Amino acid sequence: MKKILIKKRGTGDIESYFVLLKIIIAIGVVFSMYAYISSIQRDTFFDKLYLSRDIAFLMDSVYSSQGRFYIEYKRDMLKNYDVEFLKQRVKIIENNTDSKKKSLIIYQFAEDLNYKTRANKISNSNKITFQKSNNILEISKELKNKIKLISCPETEINDNIQNTKILIDVNDDGKNKLIPTIEHILQSKIKNSKTTKGKARLEIEKLIEESNVIISVRLNEKENNEVKAYISSSPSPEDKDILKKRNRLACLIINELISIDSLFEGGNIIETNPKYLKEEDKTILDNNKISIIVSIEIQNIKNLKDIATIRQIGESIYKGITTYYGK
Repeated sequence: MKKILIKKRGTGDIESYFVLLKIIIAIGVVFSMYAYISSIQRDTFFDKLYLSRDIAFLMDSVYSSQGRFYIEYKRDMLKNYDVEFLKQRVKIIENNTDSKKKSLIIYQFAEDLNYKTRANKISNSNKITFQKSNNILEISKELKNKIKLISCPETEINDNIQNTKILIDVNDDGKNKLIPTIEHILQSKIKNSKTTKGKARLEIEKLIEESNVIISVRLNEKENNEVKAYISSSPSPEDKDILKKRNRLACLIINELISIDSLFEGGNIIETNPKYLKEEDKTILDNNKISIIVSIEIQNIKNLKDIATIRQIGESIYKGITTYYGK
């Protein structure tokens, strides 16, 4: 009987030890979880991961988007980090802690190698600006020359550029021998296009009648470098759709041109009554076609000898046209 009592007492002691051990383990787990949560609160890992992924996804969108634009990316937490863009990677690192405690997060993005990316290191700022223009992407805290694009009207374009008869008219009164380059670029890129070059007035009038779209490019010597697009105002209600299309095409071409780095100061669209224009302009605008005159005004036009700039002007006009047709 005595042996049995001793055995029961030993079993009870062992069970007490197990209960005590479970309590100690539970307390240890609670304290460990608390310590882990506290460490997460102090750590910057999740902020950096969020920023790196968010900015990388934004870069993918920036490269894949069409046209020219200026956007701002704002996050309050940004001011605590340095942001660098290098070799298709976004690098995020603390900027206000001891160097030994800093940790780097890197996230990749898909870079379009057709664009030249100019990226400054972003530090102590809650904002990153992205400006995309003319095959150049600039990334900085604050860009000095923000593009002031015109807001283009939305209208349904069902036409296809391949099936559209486009008439190209380029005229600078012979002041610059490089100007025909613009006409050459447009004609070589737009397959179903014709030009007024070397044509008499009656021939031009026949080409206008046969065309769906007329784009006249004029280079004029003025005091300021700017772009103006002249379109005919529509006197009758049934022509409102044509007026919208003229406005949109003119707007898209202007926005491409004023995005050329440091060349133009601005641009605007002018609706006019053709009867007040000189005869050659009246011939271009006085019809029910999608017709516009793009007037490129440049100081000292005789000194414009840079073939690269002339090509940029031609390429920008072409991009405006293709954007109009949704390409």
